Amino acid sequence: MSKPVESQLRFVNVMRSIFNTKLEEIVCEDCYNAVDQYVDMLRAGRDAGEILPQVKAHLGVCAGCDEEFRALIAILEAEVDQSDTQ
Repeated sequence: MSKPVESQLRFVNVMRSIFNTKLEEIVCEDCYNAVDQYVDMLRAGRDAGEILPQVKAHLGVCAGCDEEFRALIAILEAEVDQSDTQ
């Protein structure tokens, strides 16, 4: 990919983030502190996005926090799979 195209894509992503920002948005630290509770709710079949909408919104716009969230899910699923085989 050429440099001008990469720059344009980066600009589009930044602008998308700016326009998707909400006044009641949380920061990464707050999301990190709540993501385990969010995952527990999801695993219990509860509507975590309705109960913790700010966490859901943050995961939708922050690639780093979303990656942490998905890693936590993968770890927990691997633990369940491992306990099922024992």
